Amino acid sequence: ITVTAVWNDGTSTTYSMGDATPFSDGYYLCLSDQSGSIYTIASSLSETFNKTQKELVAMEDIPTVSDVTEFSVGNKLHAIRLDESRTVDPDQLWYDATTFDPLNTSVIESLISTARDISWEEWIQANADASALKEWLLDDEQATALMLIGGDGEAATLLLGNQTESGSYYARLSGSSMIYTFLAPAESAASTTARDST
Repeated sequence: ITVTAVWNDGTSTTYSMGDATPFSDGYYLCLSDQSGSIYTIASSLSETFNKTQKELVAMEDIPTVSDVTEFSVGNKLHAIRLDESRTVDPDQLWYDATTFDPLNTSVIESLISTARDISWEEWIQANADASALKEWLLDDEQATALMLIGGDGEAATLLLGNQTESGSYYARLSGSSMIYTFLAPAESAASTTARDST
């Protein structure tokens, strides 16, 4: 196994590990910038540097929106919360953003709670190109945008793509080319019932 380190000054050093010593007390090692010198190390480089790229990647944080005043799922649902009820029910504050028809408050709040609880399941790719985004239905034209907006300016937009073989879904943050999977919340199936009036 070889390990290459690139330093701040632009130079690099490659550590090349050889066989185990005859006494099984370590391994032979040579450095690319020290020709003719051989060292022994106590543990194998393969044990020290056994992390995969998936284990080392820094996943992006999904923005947190605490006080949601607007919620949308693609072009199927766009709900806003008003300061005052437009019906005889003083607790009726969620409405369709276009028609201002009242929406089922418990369903909307359940969907929002579910959206807030979304977390990455697995990192897939760091810099997905246009063809990869299209394949996963994550390009801007095909993806389903899940958007949360708060009254204090907080906002989160998650782009949802197609389903994986294991039942998860591909996703990315708006404006990012990093691809992840997440487990689909069960409550998402209830989004069509949100238009039922209270």
